[in-house]
Amino acid sequence: MRIISLVPSCTEILFYLGLGDQVVGVTANCDFPLEVRHKEQVGYFSSPNIPKIISMKPDLVISGGEIHREHGDQLHKAGIDLLDFDPLTIDALLDGMVELLYRTGLPVNTGRVDLLKMKRGSIEAEFSHMGIRRPRLAFVLGEGTLAAPGPANCQYDALKICGALPMPSARNDSFMLITWENVAAFNPEIILACGCGPDEKPRRRCPGCTVEKRSCARDIVDVKRNPSLSNVIAVMRGRVYAVPCHFFCRPGPRLFQGMEWLAGLIKQL
Repeated sequence: MRIISLVPSCTEILFYLGLGDQVVGVTANCDFPLEVRHKEQVGYFSSPNIPKIISMKPDLVISGGEIHREHGDQLHKAGIDLLDFDPLTIDALLDGMVELLYRTGLPVNTGRVDLLKMKRGSIEAEFSHMGIRRPRLAFVLGEGTLAAPGPANCQYDALKICGALPMPSARNDSFMLITWENVAAFNPEIILACGCGPDEKPRRRCPGCTVEKRSCARDIVDVKRNPSLSNVIAVMRGRVYAVPCHFFCRPGPRLFQGMEWLAGLIKQL
């Protein structure tokens, strides 16, 4: 089967499931695992090269929700099979992995998905059995214009499974726009933010990125020194952490590493 992935997290999933040999095309933003360097590139995550994709005659193209809606319509008209992979919960992510296995038409072995299900179950069960209090947690995305994961988001579900109490939202959206003042009013006991720690180099700019102030290059020390947060518990107790993109922002196998890290952090409070 010839598969083209337009989504970095889906590319990771394909290789994790042992389907890397069937991947014939990826975007320039697909950077994990290292084997993707040898795959044909079909544009960027936000702007895939549709004529090139059609010319490669794939059996399946994997898209990523609303950002690829228009592109998906074009591929459908060209008679190309499309799988829209945009999970809003951890269970939907795991179910989507199994569906992807079935879509390949190969003998299905869900062993690797089952391993992730076990991790998910053990993290949630530990907190429910121990009755650990859920600490308030703010996950700050973006720079300049800030956002936080909303209830219709895989990140939000992951935070809850890990035992955290994320910032509330009145609407069932994927993201909610926030300000540092909103964060201060929530008074989180933990703050997670895109960026790098004191001893880390800023992350390299992703292919095609034109954002002037990148949140992935934010120095986490700037968050700690933000005057709006001076009385916030997380800042006063030194619980402000930079997190890499793959820990929570990419719904794939490495998301579960992030969940294990956060669950361990919360248990130590």
